Amino acid sequence: MTEKEMQQYVVENIFQYLPNDRTWQVKASTNYQNNDKKVYSISISNDGAIFKTVGTSMLCDLYDRGMDIKEIMTIF
Repeated sequence: MTEKEMQQYVVENIFQYLPNDRTWQVKASTNYQNNDKKVYSISISNDGAIFKTVGTSMLCDLYDRGMDIKEIMTIF
């Protein structure tokens, strides 16, 4: 799974893994490092405060090492 595909999967499915007692916002970002490498990330916030930001490269690494996607989603 590519980083972009992982980012898209998380954005589409993350609400299944978050508590229902809050209003969550999910934002996908694509930025560039100094060497023009794309960096994909996902930020999750509630009530305007950022709860967590995770880079998809770490998630892809876990997936490539054999971790189940459902287990990866619990990182959030």
